[in-house]
Amino acid sequence: AADLPEVFARNAEGMIKSMAVHELALLVSFFGVTVESTERFLANTNKNKTEKVTVVWNYPNGVGGGGGSSSRRLNGGKDENEGPLVLTDYSRVAFKITTKQPTIATTLTIEANMCSSSTLSYAIVKDAQGNELTRLEH
Repeated sequence: AADLPEVFARNAEGMIKSMAVHELALLVSFFGVTVESTERFLANTNKNKTEKVTVVWNYPNGVGGGGGSSSRRLNGGKDENEGPLVLTDYSRVAFKITTKQPTIATTLTIEANMCSSSTLSYAIVKDAQGNELTRLEH
């Protein structure tokens, strides 16, 4: 977690776009998830699953920031590219999509964690009876 400021700066498009988008794309492509087929979207607000953090990165020359991560400079230097960079993004995120009938799967859970030492992100796909159909790991 000590290198989290650098990770946020290098992946300035944000947690969802840089990590969870891969699993979302697979769910759309292989399991028919669309806006129209979605009955419910539920963010897991348990802090062990979803956590938004703000970090300060003292890297010079304006590297990083923008995109999906919220960023600003502390003690603004002479221009916008000077001074410590303050970044806000999710270090981990989890959510569940429930689809309408009939589709291949009814519940699809996605979890992503920038600080994980093993699997960074995955999706679990379950049928109407709650049986796991597949687990997609990234």
